Amino acid sequence: MSPFARYYFAAPFEAFGPAHLSALTLILLAAWAVYRWVRPSQGFHRALAFALLALQAVWVTWLAAVGAASLQTVLPLHPCSASMFVGAAALLTQRRGWVSAAYFWCISGAAAALLFPDLGLYGFPHFAFFHYMLSHGLLVCVSVALAADGFRPSTRDFFLAWGAAQGFALLVVVVNWLTGSNYMYLFAPPAGASPLSAVSNRWLYGLTVEAGVTLSFLACWLIGRLIPPQKSPQPPQSKPAFPTPPGG
Repeated sequence: MSPFARYYFAAPFEAFGPAHLSALTLILLAAWAVYRWVRPSQGFHRALAFALLALQAVWVTWLAAVGAASLQTVLPLHPCSASMFVGAAALLTQRRGWVSAAYFWCISGAAAALLFPDLGLYGFPHFAFFHYMLSHGLLVCVSVALAADGFRPSTRDFFLAWGAAQGFALLVVVVNWLTGSNYMYLFAPPAGASPLSAVSNRWLYGLTVEAGVTLSFLACWLIGRLIPPQKSPQPPQSKPAFPTPPGG
């Protein structure tokens, strides 16, 4: 059976099976390498941004090739799909607003997705398995690279990223109603194993999703504040790459 087939029954995804654990290990090693040894530069940022956008384009191309492309599947409105564009914008522009959003969005969404993948039939060695792990792993590396650059989230950054997430969710709610979609899993939990599957009440489900987002953002903020500054072999610059704004 082709590893690019739409209907793939050779090896369904096994949560925390050998392939899943191996992928998680490789992602952790890559993130550690980015923070510890890679000195993020403009070239590194551009390459990472290009990889994010290329992976998104490859995914849409595959959906179209297997006849699965529709308004319910191709729009970049899932948290991690949107984060790929936000992360690319942050890496390319280095503007504080984009960087703040990318730091929180990328790693919080990717962490949840990597722990509870929504892969269904697509286990190792299907194309979707590799694409899923690679794209979410790169999102983790985006946040790590920003931290390695010197970004440390302020309180203002937290509220900026959290508020942007709320506004984006409201937009997605409208799109879901108009298209019958379930982007961001706002109306129902993912098909794969997820803690959200245990919540059956509609309103409690919404509150659980909101609480999960807020707590994950708070964890990212706390971790970011506790990360020690990088020891760089380069002479100290006159000002840090991401100065903390007043009141942060």
